[in-house]
Amino acid sequence: MKTLYNIKKLFLIFCIPFFTLVSAKQEETINQYSLTNRSVPACYADRIAFIKDENEKEFVVKRSPFSEQAIHETVCAHILKTRGINTNHVEIIPAHHSPVRKFDSYVTTIHDFVPGEPIDEIDDMQDFNIQDGLVSNSTLKSIIRYKCEGLVAANIYLDDNDSNQSNNLFDKETNTLYTIDKERAFFNLYKVPNTPDASLYKLPRYLLATRTHESLARVNRNELSSEEINALKAVNNKLKELMIEYPPALLQKKWLETAEKINYEYHPEKQKYMLKFFEYNFDENCKVTMQLNRLTKPSHKLSFNNVESILKGMVKGAQNFVPAMQS
Repeated sequence: MKTLYNIKKLFLIFCIPFFTLVSAKQEETINQYSLTNRSVPACYADRIAFIKDENEKEFVVKRSPFSEQAIHETVCAHILKTRGINTNHVEIIPAHHSPVRKFDSYVTTIHDFVPGEPIDEIDDMQDFNIQDGLVSNSTLKSIIRYKCEGLVAANIYLDDNDSNQSNNLFDKETNTLYTIDKERAFFNLYKVPNTPDASLYKLPRYLLATRTHESLARVNRNELSSEEINALKAVNNKLKELMIEYPPALLQKKWLETAEKINYEYHPEKQKYMLKFFEYNFDENCKVTMQLNRLTKPSHKLSFNNVESILKGMVKGAQNFVPAMQS
């Protein structure tokens, strides 16, 4: 009897807490999801959770304190995906539908979990720097070494100043670079209030494209190596692809469609500002391509107006081509 009593006692001490822990974990998530054993850094505990579905596929859930952050992240991740840049697939989830209960009153985003380590934790990749467009010479070296011209072009076109080492991961097993966390892309747009006061805001003086074309204007082509010229050509090609595939009107459409998914309404004045902002960003990127043309095609002289008209003509042609294919 005493032995049986001791067994029951051990069960109470060790097993019941275990079942309580499992039950608590299940209660923290909704539907088919459960928390993983991955630890979340303390500074992100109120914003991020790692979950998995019934097939053991892992995801990251992010709480967005402001709806527009989630919209920016979702649209920009989609753009990167469609251009063949390695990033996580992102879905936006309206408030009261989050798979993580503690985030349920907020708009959240759910991201595929991507492999790799943050580059700021990899000792032999500390030369990696693509945060400032083509403003820094170290970016050109990074393009040559890591073949990341598509990501650099995307950062410039999406006005993303936050593509730092911690937001880029490298998977040594597959030799693959991944980029994450695009909620600060087009941050200058995010700063404008979603109210009638949006009409009072001027366009920002410095976009990443502005800083890039002003920096490139100071570069002497004769001082570039053939390897550097080829890297700039690659960026130029990727940038033009982005501009053709995602012109200002389409960017605005993507923003508004994504907002509808979470029942978020942009004020008409913010919508007007948004389109002006995207058009201004497009024009500044035209100036980037003009400088890249100058540096990579010295015998081919084009003015800004010529570059702009050519790109806008290509955009119009691409837009007309789609309905023609569908008819």
